[in-house]
Amino acid sequence: MARSRRWPPEKIEAMRKELLQDEMTFQQIADREGVSRQLIHQLVGNLGRKNTWKAKLQMHDNQEKVRELVEADQSDEQIATETGFALSTVKTHRINAGMHRPNPRKKWTPELIIQFAQEWHRRFGYLASTDWNPALAVRYGQPERAHRFYELGAPLTNTVIHYFGSWSEMIRQSGLPPAPRGYRARGRWKIDQPSD
Repeated sequence: MARSRRWPPEKIEAMRKELLQDEMTFQQIADREGVSRQLIHQLVGNLGRKNTWKAKLQMHDNQEKVRELVEADQSDEQIATETGFALSTVKTHRINAGMHRPNPRKKWTPELIIQFAQEWHRRFGYLASTDWNPALAVRYGQPERAHRFYELGAPLTNTVIHYFGSWSEMIRQSGLPPAPRGYRARGRWKIDQPSD
């Protein structure tokens, strides 16, 4: 256990009692003392609370409290403020309760990728993985391909692989023919006008 002049043994012992009697959480004591939660944990040491039935019951109660607040349409930040839990604790309780929030940064779903691939194929007559990998297109000396990728807002090849496991699986599920290879593929990437 860490000790210093600022933290006399009697003060540390008082914090231990507050924690053991479930009067306060590590975060609440840290906020009161104006230090990090980790420092309070270092000062009081391992309390052995995680394996007790009381701690498990408290964990379940906390999880249920978070579930109720999520169902009341409160954000994780609002729940953390109301309960005094750390934001990471709120997220953990929410996920353990089986409640997931949509990620606004995730633009693509498998269904949208398939629709976009079919539209791309209809417009340009083919779809190759390099079309959705602008860095590789530039490396191959095909900046027009990268420009088209950014202009149309296509998903990255890695996003496709994340959802489908491989590029060819996405092509198969989209019902598209594989892109031409070798000599047949030369110059096809320069087609910028719709094929119809």
